[in-house]
Amino acid sequence: QDGARIATTNINAFQRAWFALDAARKGYSGVIAWDAYAAKYDKKSVIHYSLLGGPDEAEPWPRRPAYRALRLLARAIEPGWKVVAVEGASARQVVVGFVDDANDAGLTVAGLDTAGGTLNVASPNRSTYTISGLPPHTSFQLCYWNEKGDGLNSFDSEVRSDAGGVATVTAPIHSLFVLTTRHVT
Repeated sequence: QDGARIATTNINAFQRAWFALDAARKGYSGVIAWDAYAAKYDKKSVIHYSLLGGPDEAEPWPRRPAYRALRLLARAIEPGWKVVAVEGASARQVVVGFVDDANDAGLTVAGLDTAGGTLNVASPNRSTYTISGLPPHTSFQLCYWNEKGDGLNSFDSEVRSDAGGVATVTAPIHSLFVLTTRHVT
């Protein structure tokens, strides 16, 4: 994309988040990013597919968009949480629920619109998600990765489910949303 390394793009981050959510829906326990940092394997050149930039960049070890997207998921979902089906997504939306089945202490729903999978910049197009089966009258923190097309996370929104346990989220198609009962920063 305009000569940029793929690891520095929002496209890479979006597709990694998509892969992580799809893997959870298919029953995988997790995904891993190889590598988290700039690395050399052949002693000749640095491999530039990492979540962090290298030490020689203008800002040493910069956090790339994929780092931020995966960090948002990792902060909102605890290891060991159970994946649950979520109803209300369209054919091009990937929406996954995660619950703390052991302690009944947490609930997170994460989703994205696959139409954003090749966008590196902000789009005016938005996708609406109507999520049912939530606890009624419950407040959720609404977080985004890439809400403004800048590859950053935002944590300042809130959504409340109605009496029927339904909440509606509207998100830019180039973003990942996380709706959670946890406090995420």
